[in-house]
Amino acid sequence: MSNGEPWPADLIANQYGGFIYRVICSRVTDRSLVNDVYQDFYLSLVHKPVPPDVRKMESYLYRRIANHIADTYRKIKRHRDLLQNYSEFLKIQGDEDTSSNDYCKEADRVLSKAKNCLSQREYDAIIMKYKQSCAVKDIARSMGVQRESASRYLYKGLRKIRKAVENSSLGQECQDG
Repeated sequence: MSNGEPWPADLIANQYGGFIYRVICSRVTDRSLVNDVYQDFYLSLVHKPVPPDVRKMESYLYRRIANHIADTYRKIKRHRDLLQNYSEFLKIQGDEDTSSNDYCKEADRVLSKAKNCLSQREYDAIIMKYKQSCAVKDIARSMGVQRESASRYLYKGLRKIRKAVENSSLGQECQDG
């Protein structure tokens, strides 16, 4: 843009939305992630607008999309690794005698101990998401907050639980994080 202002995200979406979606479709191997990556990418444009001095917009967007997708896959890998560590922490992996009922009891035990680490809002959001399988928008509606607030409660709560699991301190006082 010539006035020195960053490109507004809605202008980018209107002018280059089709291009962005095609690039994401061509680069994301898991089709179930395409719309999530597209929405997350749009939010990244809102959070960090395109600089005003970009001359080759499609080239810039292509590189930014590629980096965003790489970051997304790294986050997914970290999440899977965390689940693997958590599984090992609970000594469930490879234990043929462990029934799903035992797993549910163990998950309930961990969640009840995690309650000491979390604010009430964080705990409620995690229970609704992982025990009641609620979508984030439904959690937000139920809690009477914006969707972003519900996401933040989930994020902060899970981060606190992750730190506790990594430190094997779930039964002790949790550290704020």
